[in-house]
Amino acid sequence: MLSLYQSGEHAAADRGLDWALERLEPVGGRGLALTLNDRASVGGAALLTAALAERRLQTGDDEHDEVLRGLGHFLVSMQRDDGGFVVSVNPSTGVRDLEGTSRYYPGEALWALARLELLWPDEPWDEAAVDAAVFIATMRDEVEDVIAPPLNDHWAAYGFAEMAGWTRVPESVASYARLLYGRFALLIRTESKRDAALLSVVHGPPRRAAALGTWVEGQAALGRLARLDPRVADLRDRIDESAACGAGVLVSRQEANGAWYDGGTTRMDDQQHAISGLLAVAAL
Repeated sequence: MLSLYQSGEHAAADRGLDWALERLEPVGGRGLALTLNDRASVGGAALLTAALAERRLQTGDDEHDEVLRGLGHFLVSMQRDDGGFVVSVNPSTGVRDLEGTSRYYPGEALWALARLELLWPDEPWDEAAVDAAVFIATMRDEVEDVIAPPLNDHWAAYGFAEMAGWTRVPESVASYARLLYGRFALLIRTESKRDAALLSVVHGPPRRAAALGTWVEGQAALGRLARLDPRVADLRDRIDESAACGAGVLVSRQEANGAWYDGGTTRMDDQQHAISGLLAVAAL
């Protein structure tokens, strides 16, 4: 839905939205959540929020504002004291999953909350967004046992850039964003070598577009951050070059029918992340 809204394919995205709205449930006074198989996850609510916010920003249509707010209240209710998030809850029983964790849910929730703050700056979204950003920058990689931090989290990059539009991000976040640029740059540079006959032996087979697309998305988001935050501004040219390099690889691998394949197969997220990455680089 998010990629379709970003690309202007609103009719198709709205069909997905209708499916999602039918699966929203109230969660015990904690707002609304996207529920599947008696499980309401932070990730599902966060990405639906991001997509709905994209629709709102592009069209100005306020039809789903209360849904957006309900999703936001659910995300805030699931935030822990350390800024991280409980991953899911059973909306029927109210029982939360206090054991599970997710590497990417915090970044997804951060971006969703930052987008809500952009839409409604007089409502209480900013504190939760800042707490989530600091958790990601200072604790998340250790909590998730990331072997070589920082985690290549494009959702967090989206969130940092969105936050910079309405606040000065904390120092820890700006420092983490600089490290995140290096992670994306390394991944993209390595990937750009995989299509060459000789170097492919060293670098291995190409990664699918679902992975490369996220790196391009993340780098492009940091490009937006570099335009807003002087603490990252000196990296702007290198960020832009890296993002453009990754986009070039995506373009070179696209098939004539518009899709991206891996070993003869393609998945929804191969298109999703490639589309969003290319559009983000075009915007830069």
